[in-house]
Amino acid sequence: VFTTVFIIFGLFSIAAGILLIFLIFIMLAAERKPEMGMARAVGAKRRHLVESFLAEGMGYDLGAAVVGLVAGVFVTFGMVALINAFAEAGLGLELRTNLTPRSLVVAFCLGVISTFVVIFFAAVRASRLNIVAAIRDLPEPIATNPEAATWRGYARAVLNAAVAGGAIAVSVFALYRLPDFAPLFSIALLFGLVGPYVHMLRRQNFGAPRHERIAGQRIPLWPFLLVPLIPFYVVALLIVRVMRDRNPQVSFWLIVFGILLPPVGLVLIASQDRDRPIAWGAGFGVVGLALAALFMEWAFSSNSYFFFAGGMSLAFGWAAFTLRYFRLHERISFTILACLLLAFWYVSPAGALDFIIGDLEGGPELFFLSGIVMVACGTFLVVYNADILLPPIATLGARLGRIVPAVKTAVAYPLTARMRTGMTIMMIGLITFSLVMFSTVNDNFTNIFLSDDAKGGFDTIVFVNSNNRTDDLVATLEENGVDTTPIVAVSEQRIAWAGETEIFVDAPSGPGVAGTFTVIGADAAFFATNEFELKRRAAGYGSDEEVWAAVASDPTLAVIPGELTDAAGAEFSEFALLTLDPALVGEGFEPFTLHLHAPGTDLNTSVTVIGQMDDPGDIFWNGIIVQRDTVVAAFPDSDSQRFVLKNRDGTDQEAFAKSIESGLPQASAESFQKLLDDQRAASQGFLLLFQGFMGLGLIIGIAALGVIAFRAVVERRQQIGMLRAIGYQRSMVALSFVFESGFVALSGIILGAVLGVSLSWVLFTSGGIGEASEGGDFIVPWLQLIVICGIAFGASMIMTWFPAQSASRVAVAEALRYE
Repeated sequence: VFTTVFIIFGLFSIAAGILLIFLIFIMLAAERKPEMGMARAVGAKRRHLVESFLAEGMGYDLGAAVVGLVAGVFVTFGMVALINAFAEAGLGLELRTNLTPRSLVVAFCLGVISTFVVIFFAAVRASRLNIVAAIRDLPEPIATNPEAATWRGYARAVLNAAVAGGAIAVSVFALYRLPDFAPLFSIALLFGLVGPYVHMLRRQNFGAPRHERIAGQRIPLWPFLLVPLIPFYVVALLIVRVMRDRNPQVSFWLIVFGILLPPVGLVLIASQDRDRPIAWGAGFGVVGLALAALFMEWAFSSNSYFFFAGGMSLAFGWAAFTLRYFRLHERISFTILACLLLAFWYVSPAGALDFIIGDLEGGPELFFLSGIVMVACGTFLVVYNADILLPPIATLGARLGRIVPAVKTAVAYPLTARMRTGMTIMMIGLITFSLVMFSTVNDNFTNIFLSDDAKGGFDTIVFVNSNNRTDDLVATLEENGVDTTPIVAVSEQRIAWAGETEIFVDAPSGPGVAGTFTVIGADAAFFATNEFELKRRAAGYGSDEEVWAAVASDPTLAVIPGELTDAAGAEFSEFALLTLDPALVGEGFEPFTLHLHAPGTDLNTSVTVIGQMDDPGDIFWNGIIVQRDTVVAAFPDSDSQRFVLKNRDGTDQEAFAKSIESGLPQASAESFQKLLDDQRAASQGFLLLFQGFMGLGLIIGIAALGVIAFRAVVERRQQIGMLRAIGYQRSMVALSFVFESGFVALSGIILGAVLGVSLSWVLFTSGGIGEASEGGDFIVPWLQLIVICGIAFGASMIMTWFPAQSASRVAVAEALRYE
C-alpha cells in the first residue's frame, strides 16, 4: 500500500519534472536560435541539430540519473526510518528497506529513457526553424495554409496524424480491447508501422521532388539498426521512391478514403506537397477521439471509472483542437471547454452521472488523472484570461502610485509567452494540488475515524492473559488494592480472532462468500452502556437502541463492523478476511445469516445480522459483535479476554490505566484517549512524511521560475534599456521582474490549492472516496494550506530576487545597443 501511494503521488513530481526538462530545452533552443540558424545556413541538416541537442542532453541525463539514484537510496532509508518511527507508536507496523541490483538498474534506466524521450521531442521541435528568422533572432513566421479552417485541410490533418503514428496507437489498443476484429486491426497495424518511415523520408533529400533533390546523397541508414522493423522501412522506401516526383490533385473524398484504408493513405502522404502546412493539433485530436472511444468501451466492459474519465478528457481535447482549427474564438473556445471539463470532474465523482453511466469503480490512480486534467484546464483558464486583470490594475493607479507600471508589465509580459507561462503554472499547480489534496483528505479522514466516537462511550481497555483470566475485574482489582471508585460500568468480552474462525454467508439472494473475521462476544453491560452509532439497520428496527437491545436479548443476532463491506481492508491482513457485498447491507436491508464455524471441529453456530456499526467503531471494535455466551459456545478454544471500562468524568484516564496494570500483573491496560492520540500522531507523522516527499517536487516548479527569470534578463535586455530610457528606475525594473514571477507563482499556487480543496470537498461529501465520508462534516486544514502556499511562494520570490537584481543593474546604453 505504501508503494502504491508513493507511486501515485510521485507521478505528480515526475510530470512536473518532464515539463521542466521540456521547458529548459525550449529556452535553450531560444537562446541558441541565431547559432542554429547559421549552422543551418552553412549546410547543417535538421537531424544534425537534433543530434547536437541529444548529445548534450544525454550528458546531463546520465549525470543527473546517477545523482538521483544515489540520492534516492538515501531518501529511501530516511523515509523507511521515519515511517517506522511514526507507525510503531500508532499502528504497530515495521517496514524494512530492500534494495536489489535489479530495482536500482530498472529505476536508473527508466529515468534515463524517459528523460531521453522528452529531450528528443524537445530537440525535434527546436530543429524546426526558419533559417533567416533564426539568424536575425526574429519570431518564427507563420506559414500560410490555404486549407486552414476547411474540411479538406481537416481531413488531410487527420490522415497525416494517422500515418505519423496515430494508426499504431489506435490499432494496438483495438487489438487488446476488440479481439473479434483482430485480423482487421492487425493489417492496420502493419501498414501503420510503415507510416512514420514514410513521413520521415518525405522530409529527407531522398523524398524531395526532382527539382529539389540533391544528387549523390544516400538514404538514411539508421533505421536499419532497428532490425525487426527493417521490412517496414524497405516498404516505405519503395512507396516514397515511386511517389516522390508525383503530386496529383487529390479530392476530399479520396483523403477520407485514405483515412479508412491505410494503403491508400500511405500513397497519398508519399505524394503530397511536403511544404504545405499540416494542422497536427487537429489531426491528433481526432486520434485522441478514437482512443477515447476505445477507452469508453474499456470503461463499461471492465466497470472502470478511470478509463471513462480518461476517455471523456480526450474527447474534450479533440473538441478544443477542432474549434481552434476552424478559427472559432480561441479564448472563448478554450475557456468554455475548460470550464465544462472541470464541471465534469466535479459532478461525475459525486455520482451525478450514475443514472447514465452506472456505478463505475475507481481507484487511487484517479488522483493522478484528475490532477493532470484539472490543473491543465485551470492553466488554460489562467493563460487565456489573465489579461482581464489589467483594467482593474489600471484603476488602482491612484493607490499603487509609482509601482503601477511595474505591475502592468509583470502581468502583461508572461501572457506574450503563453507556452512558458502555462508550463510553469502547471508545474507549480500540480505539486500544490497533490499536497493540498493529500493534506485535506488525510485531515478529514482522521476527523472521522479517529474521533471520540471510536471509543463508544468507554474510557479504558484491559487485556487479560488468557492463562490467568478473571471473572470479576472489579473484585480482583479491589483485592489487589486498586481504587475502583472511578469505574462506572464494566463489560467483559470474549474474542475469537481472525484466523481462529471460519464464516459462511447465506444471503437472501442465495449462498454467499466465505472467509475469516474477528468475532467479539460482549456481555449485557456492553449492550446497555455503549454509545456506538449504526450506519445501517435491518428492516423492522427503528433506532440504534432497538438493535442493541435485540442483540442483548437474543443470542442468535449480530451486528457487523463497517469494514466487513470494504474489500480494501482485506489487503492489510495475512488472512483471507470475509468481505461482503455492500449492496447486501443497504438502508433497511433484509436480515441475513452468518454461519460461524470453529476450524477443526464440528461446531457450527448461525447468527442473523440486523445492523452495521458506523466506521469510527472499526478502530477498536473491528469484529462481528454477538453475545458473550455465543462466542464461548461457538469457539471454545478461543480464550482471549478483555474488559472495557466506563469511568467517571474528571478521571485521569492514563493514570488510572497504569494503576490497573500495577494491581493486576496478568493484564495490560490502556486509556482509549491515549490510543487515539497515538493514532492521530501516527497519521500526522505520515502526513508530514508525504508532504516532505511531495515537497521535493515543488523544487521543480521553483527551479522553473528561476530558469525563466534568468533567461528573461538576457532575452529582454534591450527592453530593459528602453524602459530605463523612458524613466523606469532600477527599483521599478527589479519590482517588475519580482512581480512577474510572483504572478506566475501565485497563479500556480492558488490554482492548485483551489482545485485540491474543492475536489476534496466533492469527493468527501459525496462519498466518492469511501462510504464513511458521505455526508460528513468537511474541514479545511487552513494552517497547513497557509504553510504550504507560504513556503512555495516565499521560495519562488527568493529564486527570483537574484535575476531581478541583475536586471536592475543593466546599463542603459549597453542594453539599447544589445542585439
